Amino acid sequence: MAKKTEKRKQVQHECMVAITKDELVERAGEMAKLMDDHNQAEEAFKEESKEKKAELKELRDRIEELGEIIRTKKENREVNCYEVPDFDKGVVEIFRTDTDERVHARQLLPEDRQQEI
Repeated sequence: MAKKTEKRKQVQHECMVAITKDELVERAGEMAKLMDDHNQAEEAFKEESKEKKAELKELRDRIEELGEIIRTKKENREVNCYEVPDFDKGVVEIFRTDTDERVHARQLLPEDRQQEI
């Protein structure tokens, strides 16, 4: 213990102190607001995370699509075609106008069976 004859120097030091009822109410209010802010921030983070995940999927899909195009040196495009019904087989064949290549066949529909008079 310090001697009474020594000069005492005043300092500040952090110590535990009992709080008043008013301070307790104040701290509880602050905690409730922080909990609400935290929940809102967490929800916003989850929503943003979903959006970023969707954005990443779009980018990944396009990268894969371009990779396939580069690998095969081909891509799907709209091309002028013509249809030829084959009533014996019950199909309509679709041919490219530029190469006359058969590119698709589908079942005859009732409206395909209607012939002009």
